[in-house]
Amino acid sequence: MLKHLTTRSIRLIHVLLPCRAPQLKSLRLISCESISKQGLNLPIRKFHMLEELELSLHSGVVTTSSFFSLAETCNAAAEACPLLKRFRLNKYCFHWRSGIGDSEATEIGKMRGLQFLQLFGNSLGNDGLTTILRGCVRLESLDVRHCFNVEINDQVRAECARLQTLRLPDDSVDDYDLSFGSPERGIPDFYRNVGDPDDDPDPTVATVRAASVISCSYSGRSQ
Repeated sequence: MLKHLTTRSIRLIHVLLPCRAPQLKSLRLISCESISKQGLNLPIRKFHMLEELELSLHSGVVTTSSFFSLAETCNAAAEACPLLKRFRLNKYCFHWRSGIGDSEATEIGKMRGLQFLQLFGNSLGNDGLTTILRGCVRLESLDVRHCFNVEINDQVRAECARLQTLRLPDDSVDDYDLSFGSPERGIPDFYRNVGDPDDDPDPTVATVRAASVISCSYSGRSQ
């Protein structure tokens, strides 16, 4: 088991892609802003035994060619990880002017075996939420705190009635375990500073900054 492994520069592909990758059961990536979409999506497609995945505080991973990187990563996990039960996809804060964005929700809706889902500060709307609820037929726990594009109406409440645990956009965040900011009404920084596609990191190598945290665990014998 590798837990809370922190370093100035870790080549993620070297940590997670050796022969033990097929046994990887849990992968948590928090504030790993240097990971390119290719550097993350390609390895995830090899983690067929993955049961838990977290991709939190990754709002900095935005360039012209990687704007939809998290949606693509959700797609990779949905297609390659049939055993996935827990998924956390948390933003630092909600951006009002970003508009409704259901691309990630559309891919999450393909995770048929998902039981626990946390989306903090996500831009999904009611259509995206409905896609998740109807696609993730085994879902038991849903957390959409600070997802302020979701309007809690009678239809939403009816769709959520089968859930054992439900956290709504305006619910308390006292027990939330990650850093977060107040809802942002201005234009997000990543709209102002979209880089050139050539600025993307090497697509075959993913690095992790010093402030980032990787937590992962394997089934079977530990080394």
